[in-house]
Amino acid sequence: MTPGNVRVRRFQLNANGRDFAVGDIHGHFGRLDVSLAAVKFSPEKDRLFSVGDLVDRGPDSADVLKWLERPWFHAICGNHDLMTWRRAMGNPIPNVDHRVHGGG
Repeated sequence: MTPGNVRVRRFQLNANGRDFAVGDIHGHFGRLDVSLAAVKFSPEKDRLFSVGDLVDRGPDSADVLKWLERPWFHAICGNHDLMTWRRAMGNPIPNVDHRVHGGG
């Protein structure tokens, strides 16, 4: 099975650095960068886990692809991510207008 098909992924203890969890980024990756700098986040040893809602609302939603490529950034799909993805694929969730939930 490829990593994209794994439903549950387990991570070993990060004995060399720190782990951070963040939710509801909603396309504000610039703000996230500022916050990571404030805690002196180290990409060489720290990890960042996103618990969903990477896109919608904020000005940097397109940057999500850059963040998903970073080896220290781990994310799960939130409801806003799912709504956006389904709309982009031409298969919107029935009776759900993602624009009402912040999508653009």
